[in-house]
Parts: sequence; C-alpha cells; structure tokens
Amino acid sequence: MTKILRVNNLCKSFTLHTQMGTKIEVFRDLNLELEPGDAIAITGPSGMGKSSLLKIIYGSYISNSGEVAIKHQNEWRNIPDCSPREIIDIREATIGYVSQFLRVIPRVSTLDIVAEPILHLGAGQAERRAGELLERLNIPSNLWQLSPTTFSGGEQQRVNIARGFAKIRPLLLLDEPTASLDDINRTVVLEMINEARSQGSAILGIYHNVEDREEVSSGECNLAEFRDAA
Repeated sequence: MTKILRVNNLCKSFTLHTQMGTKIEVFRDLNLELEPGDAIAITGPSGMGKSSLLKIIYGSYISNSGEVAIKHQNEWRNIPDCSPREIIDIREATIGYVSQFLRVIPRVSTLDIVAEPILHLGAGQAERRAGELLERLNIPSNLWQLSPTTFSGGEQQRVNIARGFAKIRPLLLLDEPTASLDDINRTVVLEMINEARSQGSAILGIYHNVEDREEVSSGECNLAEFRDAA
C-alpha cells in the first residue's frame, strides 16, 4: 500500500538563548512511516517532544535535520524544503491538525469557523456539514452564531475538533483531542477518529490517557527511544 508519511533520521533540538545558550536535545534519528488507515500514537513522558513532532510534520516548527516526506497530490514533498505557499497548499489538501488550543479571529461565528475548510463545496453544503459536526459534538445551536472566544475550554476544544474533522484529509495530526472533554463527548471524538481512519486517513496522535490510545491506535511511536539515542 502507498505510504502517506515518511519520517527519516529526524533530529530536533532547542537552544535557550536567554539561558546562556543551553541546548536541549528533543529527539535524534527518529524514523516513522504511515500508510492510509494506520493509527499511530506518539508516546513518552511529558517534555519528550510529542507536540514538537506534530508541529514539525505540520510545518510549524523547523527541524535540525532529517526528512519529513508527505505524499501530496501523488508527489512526495519534504516539508523542511517547502516554501510557505507550498505548506499552505499541503495543509489545505493533505494534512489536518487538531491542536490543544483554539485560535480564532474574534467576532467570527462558530459555524463559519468550522465551515471555512470546506467552503469549496459551496456555502450551503459547508454550513450543513459544520452544523452536523457541531450537533454531534453537543454544541448547542443557539451558540453557533457566536464567537467561541467566550466558550468554556471543553466547548472550544469541541469546536476545534469539528473544524479539524470538517474535511477528511489523508493525514490527520491530533494533539490530545480528548484531554478536556467529558465522557460523553470523549466517546464521540473517539468514534470520529475511528471513522476517519476507516475512510482511509492515517492518524498520528497524542492521547491524554491509555484507554483513549488503545481505542483508536494500532501502534505507537515511543519518543523515549529516540531521546536515549540523543
């Protein structure tokens, strides 16, 4: 089966310029591959670089060396070599990302935030899809025309998830998607992850607890193994 992601010999460190230039090794020589339908959990203690790995793959962080190759429109693209315009194109078509935090423009409605990634379908269809996701994630309809900036943490996370799942992309990056959710909404999100996987998305995720990880993952990448190498 054709792979969607190849990470080869990836290295990442941070230099603390305000702390006498102290260098912190995050991971070294990390290797990872995903095929459509794979679901890999990134594991390791806090501070091991789990979120950093997702951000490197998404193009938000720069790696020190190594390859992060994404199959985008039937061509392999190495994320570290891509221009900002190319990164935007890859995100729109190939990589979805659900972060721990919702970042939105104030005064933009919740419905518009969720519908934005799929406006190419037409405004009416995009809004219907957004409404279905918000309803499934138990966001009351009387809140859909409001900005989520004043929502609770759990509500904001559900809006974030709705936006991330509005368009099913070949690769989906999840950074603790269930961390701030109650049991009912946690179950809904886990179902959505498995549905995306069944539709062919490769899932690379960080999960708040072991039960969530086991529910949606077929394997794991333990970053402690690559910290030891550093």
